[in-house]
Amino acid sequence: MDFYACKILPAKAALMGHNGVGHAVSHSGFKQDDSYGFAMLVNMLQVCVPLDLSIKNIWMNKENIEIELACGGKARAFARRGVSNAEKELMKKAVGLSSYAPQNLAMQIFGRVYGQGVNEVCSAFNLAYSKAILDSYRQAWTETLYAEDILSHSAGAFLAGCMHLEGQVIAWMLTVNAAQGGLGPLEDSEGNIPIGSKGEIMQKMGMDSIPTIILESRAYVPSLSKDLQKASFWVRWNKEYDNTVVGKALIEALEEESLPCIFSDNAYIRNDSSLEKECERIGERLIELGTRYKQSQSSVERVEIAGDLARLVSEDMGGSIFMSNKLFALTTGGGLFPGLAAVFSVLVPHSEYLAARQIDYKEKEIEQSFFILIKAVRIIHKHYAEALKEIEQKKITISAAELLSFAENKIC
Repeated sequence: MDFYACKILPAKAALMGHNGVGHAVSHSGFKQDDSYGFAMLVNMLQVCVPLDLSIKNIWMNKENIEIELACGGKARAFARRGVSNAEKELMKKAVGLSSYAPQNLAMQIFGRVYGQGVNEVCSAFNLAYSKAILDSYRQAWTETLYAEDILSHSAGAFLAGCMHLEGQVIAWMLTVNAAQGGLGPLEDSEGNIPIGSKGEIMQKMGMDSIPTIILESRAYVPSLSKDLQKASFWVRWNKEYDNTVVGKALIEALEEESLPCIFSDNAYIRNDSSLEKECERIGERLIELGTRYKQSQSSVERVEIAGDLARLVSEDMGGSIFMSNKLFALTTGGGLFPGLAAVFSVLVPHSEYLAARQIDYKEKEIEQSFFILIKAVRIIHKHYAEALKEIEQKKITISAAELLSFAENKIC
């Protein structure tokens, strides 16, 4: 296969994978590895430029974690409430280990992953390792563009480049979404949203106007997983707003590979008020718990309330904390900028989740995703005129700076 790293050139398709640091648990029993799309893309980059992504050194002081990889990449992150001696000992076990999915590695070291400021050291470790991977490719790749996320309180970053596939150029971008201090997901720049510094890179590379596959999480979704017999690749888009050519290309590729899959062309409804309703639900629940605590007389009652509050913060808030309302209305939870993309991810069956009580990393799935994505890109190229027509019809014009103001709520 004629597939290799190349310098930045005009591309006809894009692949974008992100790690939503700490975005692991949500309401209604939802659970995910939100670095799985990141892992799929890293796997493709490894085919072009193989790197040793194992941890060579890890340094920790009162609140900072710095990680150096065997291939030379380095990055640091800090944990708001500091790093304990016991946590330092846990992280020492990471030396020599690697994973294309940073959340999976964090799971191995800490046992479980929560976001929303509940497990700050785990999130900081996840973030430092993710950004060390970005730094590694930044050093080793033929040519890349890098930027830190300029959104307030963000510790995220972006790295983009190009791959050459049989005479065609594929643009790619790795996104790390995280709040400072290990506070978990801050995902206003997820998916292919051309916001802030990410938008500037996308514009330079032409990624804001070409068909795009958004690589997403490996997830357990109770309402869908309960009837699923085995883990299946999951393709989603909205036929009114998103790129049908991209969605159908993924389905055709999966059918050619004879792999289990499910799809929906009416997902990601725009102008959806569900995020606002979820914020309202959480807010009302917080008021209720606060009122009960204020009026409580017994230790038993206060312990029970504290337990309810802990569950609310560590789980339920994951369904609303990750994105700003105005951006959600425009792009929804997948971060799909209108006209350009469809989402490719993995859905986990009820039986698999119950056996592990966590979302596992499956090397075979990651390997399969490479062939699916290569075939899907080829199919997109065959229907390129049709894909561009959809982009022309559905894409909206808005600047990276305007989108940033949406996130910071500066426009009414």
